[in-house]
Amino acid sequence: MQSNHSERVKSRRRFFWFIASPIFLIIVFMVYYLFINVQSANRWVNDFNARYEAELIEKNLPRQAYSGDSTYLSLQRQIAFTKSRLALTKADPIGLSINLTDNIATLEVNGVTVHSTDILDFNISRSLDAIDPLWLATELSKPLQIVSSRATIAKEPIIVKTAPKDTLEAANLATVPDTATNIPVFFELTFNNGFRMVVLQEKSEINKYDRERLKFLALPAFQRFRSNLKNMLKFKTPDYSPEIRLTVTGPEARTIYRAIPEEGLVSLRLR
Repeated sequence: MQSNHSERVKSRRRFFWFIASPIFLIIVFMVYYLFINVQSANRWVNDFNARYEAELIEKNLPRQAYSGDSTYLSLQRQIAFTKSRLALTKADPIGLSINLTDNIATLEVNGVTVHSTDILDFNISRSLDAIDPLWLATELSKPLQIVSSRATIAKEPIIVKTAPKDTLEAANLATVPDTATNIPVFFELTFNNGFRMVVLQEKSEINKYDRERLKFLALPAFQRFRSNLKNMLKFKTPDYSPEIRLTVTGPEARTIYRAIPEEGLVSLRLR
């Protein structure tokens, strides 16, 4: 009888460890994955600051002291944004200006605003707040160039025209309507300095929106996870790029994405 009881206890222990071991390993992996990604972000911040410090030393320039004065920093950010917008006047044919202090995005041609929209919400990677404010202002004192993009809609609506046989048919040229007005608009821009900007249309009650949003955000997240995993297996620190995420209305997201050129310029003020 006692032998049977002992066997049952051993069986329960084996079953417990059979269940608990994979869970324990998953928890350990998740903690390590989070730790290594935090390390990656910290390394990016340190490298960013070190690059500008090295430029000071190379050019034998004095390090400006500001003692964390908020007024001084705000002025430096405004000066940087003004310089960037001045450079944006050379954008061909149109440039995008993002001001997160006033929550406004504008499309500009030669310095003249041709379209403006309100930014409903935004979120910025914490790593950008960890950068030396003066170096971040210096980085943003020139427009950022788009090097790649992806979106849920085509850059331009497709229009198909056929040669008419007669004047009657000429009045009814075949046109494929722009069906993108029914598609939730999300797009991502990657800049030449590694920053990424994700623009999402505001949420709606339509289930299709949630599915498309999840699909749009999940794909790059999975790709980064796979890349990070490969680096971790090679005992390398994963790559890192900070993200700025904006929310605007659907029509405005569509207008902005289609207006800016493939390799267009973007002026950015974060605070």
